[in-house]
Amino acid sequence: PINLGYTLTNFFGHDYTQFWVNNNGNITFNGGVSAFTPEGPQGTTQPVIAPFFADVDTRGANSGVAYLNQSIANETIVTWDHVGYYASHADKLDTFQLVLRGSSFAVPAGEGQIGFFWTTMQWETGDASGGSGGFGGSPAAVGFGDGNQNGFVLASSTHNGISRVVQNHYIWFNLGDQGEPVPVPSVPEPETYALMLAGLGVMGLLARRRKQSR
Repeated sequence: PINLGYTLTNFFGHDYTQFWVNNNGNITFNGGVSAFTPEGPQGTTQPVIAPFFADVDTRGANSGVAYLNQSIANETIVTWDHVGYYASHADKLDTFQLVLRGSSFAVPAGEGQIGFFWTTMQWETGDASGGSGGFGGSPAAVGFGDGNQNGFVLASSTHNGISRVVQNHYIWFNLGDQGEPVPVPSVPEPETYALMLAGLGVMGLLARRRKQSR
């Protein structure tokens, strides 16, 4: 578990002060998740926020890792920086990011409490999820889940082509009255939002590979 340093209030009706960074493109609450094939992603057994839930594998020689930046008060930034896919493939790499903010963060106009950012996205499926060369099988999912089969996902999630849909895009969300994620309607000019990579070196998270058989 990693301390947020603030309270994430009313995420699907619950408050959280700790989270887990999972290598496979998501963070969870109450416990870590080793699942590598997305089911929504609300098929996870823990509440989840997933900017790109897919079979990330950082063991390839050319693959980057996941980085955690908590240098800004009331804000958490997790970046999967040029990461490869299972099994140890690094011929195609994805870079994506999650921004999470506490209730005390002064959110600028047009932004939100939760942000998903994507730059170059070259793959969407690992070999153990039925993919070949990073595609096919069960592609990545983008969205949120409460750990009880309920949640919200981007319409193109788990469909072929999800990597092209999100590439060079971003989405901001706020939490509604019931704790559900609601997309922020206003859309600032894209050039105002470069991927927030400042402070990438704060903490590198190279997750231990899950042990279950494939």
